Amino acid sequence: MTTLSGEIDIKDALKLALDWHDHVPVSDLPRLAARAFEPSGEVEFHFEILKGIDSLVKLSVKAKATIIMQCQRCLQPMPVSIDTNTQLVPIYKEAQAKTLDPAYDPLDLTLGPVTYQDLLEDECLLALPQVPLHDPDTCQAKLPEPVEVPEVKKNPFMVLKGLKDDKTGK
Repeated sequence: MTTLSGEIDIKDALKLALDWHDHVPVSDLPRLAARAFEPSGEVEFHFEILKGIDSLVKLSVKAKATIIMQCQRCLQPMPVSIDTNTQLVPIYKEAQAKTLDPAYDPLDLTLGPVTYQDLLEDECLLALPQVPLHDPDTCQAKLPEPVEVPEVKKNPFMVLKGLKDDKTGK
């Protein structure tokens, strides 16, 4: 069984040329399991350390999974596919984040160590929809038929205008 509890040590990972491809049960990721309707299935992940021609050290995080969530329209289970690929650049000072190319996301290490599990869960949670909904054509919820609003023929304030006209003598 894969354990993701280890802290990310970028320097060691770079020396070892980290290339870790594995899978972990959704139930082993507590924050992700809490969002799922059924915490079943697995998250396939790939962590890789890359050093680009721009001399930036990057941590590539890829995750694929199908999470069973609850449709907020019909309250029935529905599969939500996750397929994420994020390039993170470790930063050790806040000033580094401000100068970072927008193509990369910062991995803030100024607050302390980050675990692989936290990172994987974060990426999966960010890929989930805030409000999961079936397609309206396939949703089991019975949406009410649109109600036709009768056309208002007279403005109710026209009576007041008539009173005003009577007092002014028009």
